[in-house]
Amino acid sequence: MSRTYIVETCTLHGATKQRRWHRVHTGTNKADCAAYIERVIADLPSGPGRHWGLTQERARDFYRVRGVRAAA
Repeated sequence: MSRTYIVETCTLHGATKQRRWHRVHTGTNKADCAAYIERVIADLPSGPGRHWGLTQERARDFYRVRGVRAAA
């Protein structure tokens, strides 16, 4: 069996801010997935008075990479 990697992002729901995860990208390795996340975060719009480092750090909290087995 081979392994593929999935990038998921979350949305917050309800008063308790429950996280729901949504698949946004499938890659062949973790480096590919990490590069995808960095490309998405780099494209975030910047507004006046925003500190980019903090914005990008917080954005990374909304992504995760999972390894899943794929039938060969």
